[in-house]
Amino acid sequence: MVTHQSNEASPPQKRDVVRIVGDVHGRIGAYKRAIAEAAYSVQLGDMGFKKHYKILNFAEIDPSRHVFIPGNHDDYRQLPAHALGLFGTRELGPASFFWVRGAASPDKRMRIPGESWWPEEELTYREGLRALDLYKAAKPRLVLSHDCPGSVSAQWLGTARPSRTGQLLDALLEHHQPDLWLFGHHHRSIKIALGQTTFRGLGELEAWDLS
Repeated sequence: MVTHQSNEASPPQKRDVVRIVGDVHGRIGAYKRAIAEAAYSVQLGDMGFKKHYKILNFAEIDPSRHVFIPGNHDDYRQLPAHALGLFGTRELGPASFFWVRGAASPDKRMRIPGESWWPEEELTYREGLRALDLYKAAKPRLVLSHDCPGSVSAQWLGTARPSRTGQLLDALLEHHQPDLWLFGHHHRSIKIALGQTTFRGLGELEAWDLS
């Protein structure tokens, strides 16, 4: 079951749900409030940079219960312990999912390498092939990613924005259609049905509970 949650925080009381949280972009206090009442959480990327990580004592975050999928606006040289890796499968509380990180930054020409942009923001071609192999074997019902397949973004943009990540995610979808796919990156609440899959995009700090 999936229930929608507002962006407003409520008094902390742990619930046995997996809270999925959209892009944070350095608003660490709001992130802490968003996950305070959830027993488990997955943040969908763009947590922030090194200066933002220092604001939150990440020792307070139990990496066995609260994790995040790095996006295109994360400091890949300083990722905290609860950052997930390139891709993989995970069981977290009542949820089991496949994840894949990264996206292409459309504004990277205006950013500073090593300070506000990192070449690791997208998987390499070989890493993508490994992700595809694991995905084929896992056939997940739930996928969590920072970006979405190019064919999905084209549904509301009118045209796809070519990127290595979008092409990889399209390849995953071509081989297997999960029941539900949640993503961030585009900073808007979106619901699209494509084949057998329901895609939901989360806005900044928007949250959904999976139980």
